[in-house]
Amino acid sequence: MKEIKAFIKPKRVQVVVESLRDAGFESVTVSKGEGTGAHKDPDASPSLDFHFTDSPIVKLELVCQN
Repeated sequence: MKEIKAFIKPKRVQVVVESLRDAGFESVTVSKGEGTGAHKDPDASPSLDFHFTDSPIVKLELVCQN
């Protein structure tokens, strides 16, 4: 078995989850978070809790056969 993790933009969650469901992946874990890195959203603002983050993200996790 393999665990797959993906970090995507929040506005893409619906499309990605629906596409995974259509491909036969019924169970997906979705977590909200914030990140920092090379991509910087021009509309992003620092979090009140974490002053180093600049982009909202969504983490998707699923387990599948090899």
